[in-house]
Amino acid sequence: MVLGFSLPYSSGSPLATLPFHTVKLVHSSFEPCLKTLKQEEVYLKEYESFADAEANLAGFIEQVYNTKRLHSSLGYLPPAEFEATYIPVPES
Repeated sequence: MVLGFSLPYSSGSPLATLPFHTVKLVHSSFEPCLKTLKQEEVYLKEYESFADAEANLAGFIEQVYNTKRLHSSLGYLPPAEFEATYIPVPES
């Protein structure tokens, strides 16, 4: 199974109300994430169904990409650690 990704762009899509350069920015800022996802998960596995792929990808994002994989744009921290360190939690 080959997986691809594109943001929906139709008259009913929220992206339809954005200027073209904004939509292009959304795509270009997400491309490195997609590259990593494909290289480190999708190309290494065979999925039985779309549901199987969806479950595996969600697990990869939560268990690897967000908690273990270092991101240069975040000072070589995983996103979860970056958020815990630099984003304040509102007091109740």
